[in-house]
Amino acid sequence: MSNKYTVKQTPFSELDLDEIIGHIAYDNIDVALILLEKFKLSFERLSSYPFSGSVPEDANLRIKGCSKLVVDSYVVIYLPNTNTETISIIRIFSAYMDYIDQL
Repeated sequence: MSNKYTVKQTPFSELDLDEIIGHIAYDNIDVALILLEKFKLSFERLSSYPFSGSVPEDANLRIKGCSKLVVDSYVVIYLPNTNTETISIIRIFSAYMDYIDQL
């Protein structure tokens, strides 16, 4: 097994990230770019440490093998796959919302 996993975003997570960054950029482009860099670095870190996230509170997500990662005030739901050495970023939500119903 190699040290690096390939991180892939689902179309939903790409849309989530675009909406988050776009919303913030509307008010402050510099803050949006800083947050985008934090997401990028967090995803890179996941490629080396795919199991560094925490276990989600939701039982269905735990059963599916999902993990969660917090980036600032956002929750990244992802699924590491040891067979393919990939990480699928499933969705990205505000930590202040009840995101379980959105999955």
